[in-house]
Amino acid sequence: MLTVTGNQNNPAPLPQWELDVLYDLYNSTQGEYWIWTGVPWNFSESNANPCSEAWEGVTCIEVCSNTVNGSESCGEHIYSIILSNNNMTGSLPSSLGQLEQLRNLEFTSNIDLTGSIPSTLSNLSFLSYLILELNGLTGTIPSSLSNAKALTDLDV
Repeated sequence: MLTVTGNQNNPAPLPQWELDVLYDLYNSTQGEYWIWTGVPWNFSESNANPCSEAWEGVTCIEVCSNTVNGSESCGEHIYSIILSNNNMTGSLPSSLGQLEQLRNLEFTSNIDLTGSIPSTLSNLSFLSYLILELNGLTGTIPSSLSNAKALTDLDV
């Protein structure tokens, strides 16, 4: 059983591989030049956590599941990344497709965001909101996105 909560007392911290995906996004889109209006992403701390530090554009959720021995295990995961009009330059990394709990992804009005939409986004079984309009992305919408069954809003 899997439950999503927003009020777990001591969830496990964000998995390192999810932080690595954010780092990939930051590096592949020249994050050092992004426009910040809130808390900038800070990878310099060894215990960096976008969930507890409320990094701009990142929302997290706590997901709980039953373990084999019947106990409940809870942990933080990235739920949403929204970075509109943020001066993103470069291309989207394929590693975004590893964010298993991601529901919302929006990079509107980043005119120097180029390349194609990663086909790996079709791996995101919970993705319901994908907004990539008003940017420099090229190519076709990956046909594999038709496998994203939860996808209800697609604007490119």
